[in-house]
Amino acid sequence: MGYKFRYVISGGSDLGAPAKYEIAATPETYARTGRRSFFRDISGGLHGADRQGAVGSEVDPRLE
Repeated sequence: MGYKFRYVISGGSDLGAPAKYEIAATPETYARTGRRSFFRDISGGLHGADRQGAVGSEVDPRLE
């Protein structure tokens, strides 16, 4: 496939509070299947950076 995907949902309640989520895509084999890790959260921004195989986060540069 090339990338490993992680999807995390947290929060939310019966009182109407929205759930929060994070989606991350990380190269399965760094440098062979990809170099950049990607991250998206509830704010909708897509972030990406060469993290040398580590999971991306919201501190990575935003991609346009």
